[in-house]
Amino acid sequence: MSQPWITILAETHRRGELFSLGLHPERIFLLETPLRAAMEMAKGLRPSVWFARLDEIARWWLARSCSPR
Repeated sequence: MSQPWITILAETHRRGELFSLGLHPERIFLLETPLRAAMEMAKGLRPSVWFARLDEIARWWLARSCSPR
């Protein structure tokens, strides 16, 4: 499972897009290894990656939509 997440992360980072990994709490221990692998890769990417909860991302999008362009 690590490789698909890492591949998607690399491509979304290359494009400058949002990579949102949705993981049900019941699956965290089952998918701990691929989750850690993706997070470790993300920590090493440049430009840096913003680690955020969904509510933080929602606030960012709302603020962005209200900003003059």
